[in-house]
Amino acid sequence: MVIDREVKEASLRAKDYYQAYIDTGGKAEEFIPVSLNIDYEVKYKQNSIVSFLIEKTETLASSYQEYLYYNIDLVKGKVLSLEDLVGKDYQKKIADEIKQQIACMPKNQRFYYFNDVEIEDFMNSQRIFYINENGQLDIKFQKYEIAAGSVEFIMLISFLINHIEK
Repeated sequence: MVIDREVKEASLRAKDYYQAYIDTGGKAEEFIPVSLNIDYEVKYKQNSIVSFLIEKTETLASSYQEYLYYNIDLVKGKVLSLEDLVGKDYQKKIADEIKQQIACMPKNQRFYYFNDVEIEDFMNSQRIFYINENGQLDIKFQKYEIAAGSVEFIMLISFLINHIEK
């Protein structure tokens, strides 16, 4: 379903690009077609839980890459949220863990993190995460959300798959 949607949207964009190229005087035989590559990587699969990444790369003259993460309880047929995995106060628990990890970094690494950012403000239902091969949460931040560049944090807080399966 997700991949079908991505292919359909990319096809529509490709048609629009082609039409814009022709409308601005380009020759059909010189048009470089848009290419779309979709791949996946299973990050975690154990018992009824699967966590995976869908990677989409769309290329014309330049490329655009997008990563889509899904964490699913196969028995319940439910997409898992951070609240499902960490509990009601997940924003505070995760933000506190991230702040502690940043505080433990060498000063030359902490330099890249923005001082005026409240990590809790970025902990919401849209936060990108996956479950890694060790059953830990990997919380991802896009470029310049909380630091210069994209960053991710492995949660050292207690995370038990058995809690989900009960």
